[in-house]
Amino acid sequence: MLTKQWNGSEKVLARVSATANKGKTSKVALFLPGNSCLCVRTALAQGTIDEDTFIIAIEQDKKTANVIRRQLKTLVKRFHLHVGPIIETHLPDFIGNKKIDFAFLDFCGNLDIKLVQWLLYQSGSFSVGAQVAFTFCTLGRANNFIKETEWELNRKHKWLGIKKSIDNQLSAAYSTVLFRYGSENRFRIPTITAIWAILSCHFKTRVSSCIEYCDSSPMIMVKFDLVGPKNKVSKNARRFLEYCSCFDRLSGSDFGCLDFDDTQTKVKPIRVAAVERPSHLSPQQWAWHINNPNSIRNRYHVT
Repeated sequence: MLTKQWNGSEKVLARVSATANKGKTSKVALFLPGNSCLCVRTALAQGTIDEDTFIIAIEQDKKTANVIRRQLKTLVKRFHLHVGPIIETHLPDFIGNKKIDFAFLDFCGNLDIKLVQWLLYQSGSFSVGAQVAFTFCTLGRANNFIKETEWELNRKHKWLGIKKSIDNQLSAAYSTVLFRYGSENRFRIPTITAIWAILSCHFKTRVSSCIEYCDSSPMIMVKFDLVGPKNKVSKNARRFLEYCSCFDRLSGSDFGCLDFDDTQTKVKPIRVAAVERPSHLSPQQWAWHINNPNSIRNRYHVT
């Protein structure tokens, strides 16, 4: 049974690991700082950023944003504070031709399909060599995307290469990996794998640390190193995401196809009237089938 007992020391450990310095000071950093700006303060204390680092901060609540603005003025020389939902932000608007070389995205909830799409769009704003850390809740709740990801990973003869890669990365980073919960945490590996797959669409990506802790609910912090440009693994990572997002098995409806085009000028996929899936085809087969007008292979078809 996953505990819901808050543990402050474990949360501090996760924050310190997420903002740890790996030998260089960031020039452009991205945070979701909250009203205490603890992640920014911890990164400053560890030398991951300094007062000359350009900080991009995102906060949805206006009152909290005012508190963040006052604190950032005392911590760094330059920053941009965006007030609004994170999924409505477009990072190149804030950084121009520069790239983000450090990010700590401290999310409160699950990795859902809207965040997946936003991360696919924005991950191109990171630089090769960047460190990118995330925190996510690992309770399933009503998040059908992460449940669908779990289902895909449990398919016996599917995604063996991806599962082996994640296991090897976690084993290689064993000294910075701390799993508090046992096998009853169903959504730990699906969450790690989904984020890895998103980043792998743009970069050669490696897990560098991972810590479970309990805030108001069980959480996981996972940090990645973007060690190089995308490689042959990127195609398989993209295919994995397409399978996870093509069909919501629990509600029996279509999630809507992911858009992997991260350019600023986008051609929106044409959506036409749905055609009922033939009973002899699985949801995954139908998602790619030529007779499905909304299939993945037809989604960018423009007449």
